[in-house]
Amino acid sequence: MAKSGNMSPSQARKVTTLFHWIGLIGLVVGGVIAARTLLFIQSAQQATAAVVSVRTSTSGTGSDRSTVYYPTLRYEDQAGRSHTNETTFGSSSFNYRQGTELAIYLDPEDPASFRINSFMGLWFLPLVLSGVGVGFMTIAGLTRRGLTVAEKAGSFDHAEDEPEAVSTGAAAGAAGQADEPERLA
Repeated sequence: MAKSGNMSPSQARKVTTLFHWIGLIGLVVGGVIAARTLLFIQSAQQATAAVVSVRTSTSGTGSDRSTVYYPTLRYEDQAGRSHTNETTFGSSSFNYRQGTELAIYLDPEDPASFRINSFMGLWFLPLVLSGVGVGFMTIAGLTRRGLTVAEKAGSFDHAEDEPEAVSTGAAAGAAGQADEPERLA
């Protein structure tokens, strides 16, 4: 029977499989976002935008308090039409002063769709998701390898994975003798 706090090999295999799936999902989602960002940049128009205002959103209390900034930008598309739009996502690094000029990428088909040309604005999310994916897959791979080595070395009591056997040697147990398998002569 498994000791409290220890996992049996089958439980450990299930956890490593879960870690592999979480890692794979992180890698795929991060890769898709990175590919979409790259495609957006390749088809986007570069422009310069001016910060018109910055909306803040504060959450938490005390030392857990954090502020996220959502700048509103004014820029012109290729046709010379002026647009004023707020960023679709906020960041603690977007604390810009009014009047600051920023390089942006905007969609020529939909000028309201734009991204600030910065590491945070373009690559932070796909890199974090991919990094988490690699981390989970590395942990799962190392754990799976450790399980395989331990199983080959016989380090696991495989009785943990099986129900306890019921002793049929009641007479031997009553006489104070250990239960031993019967040997055929």
